[in-house]
Amino acid sequence: PYCDEFVFACARDMILKYQPDVLFVHPAGIDGLRHQKGVFNEYVTEQLDYTYYWIEKIVRAIKEVGEWDNTDFILASDHGQMDIMRWCHPNILLANAGLIKLDKDNNTLEARAYIKAVGGSAQVFISDPNDKEAYNLAYKVLSDAVKSGLYGFERIYTTKECQDEERLSGDFAFVLESESRTAFGWEPFGPYYTSYDLSDYRTGQATHGYNPKKGPQPSMVMIGP
Repeated sequence: PYCDEFVFACARDMILKYQPDVLFVHPAGIDGLRHQKGVFNEYVTEQLDYTYYWIEKIVRAIKEVGEWDNTDFILASDHGQMDIMRWCHPNILLANAGLIKLDKDNNTLEARAYIKAVGGSAQVFISDPNDKEAYNLAYKVLSDAVKSGLYGFERIYTTKECQDEERLSGDFAFVLESESRTAFGWEPFGPYYTSYDLSDYRTGQATHGYNPKKGPQPSMVMIGP
């Protein structure tokens, strides 16, 4: 908890010294623990106690400068998280289709298409937007994977579907959505499925980055005039 302790100590001092009109504070302890240990467990519960302690510091500082009655206090989560069982690496599917070429040491020589993992979803990019052959081949390979139900993701969105349904836009060609127990990795070689790895929060036991209709929902608590 030392990182969050430092963040809240800075926030408290800023309130006492500068009395800012607006202040955002982003603790990351619960997020980090959920990546490592899962969504609901004794470690997360303990971190909630720490969070209570840090919020109390902020409340006391606001009252100390006489601004409590003028202050709106908002406690919000930036996202939820879901427990996962495994990681999948769909760049392997693109490599098998010839869209990613590797040397004998598995270094990437060429990537006409590639997948960027963002937790419970993944963005598919076409290196040359004018490469219609790569676009069509990537879409077919990934659509076939969805239909088979064997590869850990349940849907492939086009950019138009992302915008129309989820108000999500970007320079990606497609977005893959997990089937809720699998998160996305990025390797274009090796085993397709891997176990979660607690040495790196990005490959931990729980993740975010999926369709926000899924999973435990983020919270928002507001108090003030």
